[in-house]
Amino acid sequence: MKQLSLSVAMVAVFALLINACGNSDRSKAIAHADQIKSAVKTNRPGTVATTASGYTMTATLNGDHWEASSMMPPEPAGRIVGHVADEYMGLPYDNRDIVLGKKQELGPDNAVDINFEDLPGLWFTTTGQIEITRVSDGWAEGKFSVTLKSAQDNKSVNITDGFFRIPLPAEKGL
Repeated sequence: MKQLSLSVAMVAVFALLINACGNSDRSKAIAHADQIKSAVKTNRPGTVATTASGYTMTATLNGDHWEASSMMPPEPAGRIVGHVADEYMGLPYDNRDIVLGKKQELGPDNAVDINFEDLPGLWFTTTGQIEITRVSDGWAEGKFSVTLKSAQDNKSVNITDGFFRIPLPAEKGL
């Protein structure tokens, strides 16, 4: 909702800039608006930039490397969500499952959601698994793999070698 409000505000500011500027300043206003739009995409409101030792999410999608540039904190989102611009991947999250060695099966009732420009449409989780591999120093790490099927045709997406690092919930305190 905040993102939608921010986008609407940006469009309104852009429209005012265009109307207020003469032809010579119009191109400057357009360039400035593009810079603002790029900054918002790079630094999605409510997300945290990924780092080598902090929030992290990586995976291989149908053989291609994918790495989140920002992540949504899992507690308020109720999901482990990694973003790259307008694209994202979201995993189920419940802080009670953050236990070393815990494995969680993925499927229609415990789904992964994706939104990628080159993979349009609705995707259903068929099989997969998340495993918590490390819980210490205020962070939890896990690995995941999943297969999704398209609702529109017989295409599938195979996500392998998935890895995430998220902060532990305050009550875990490890």
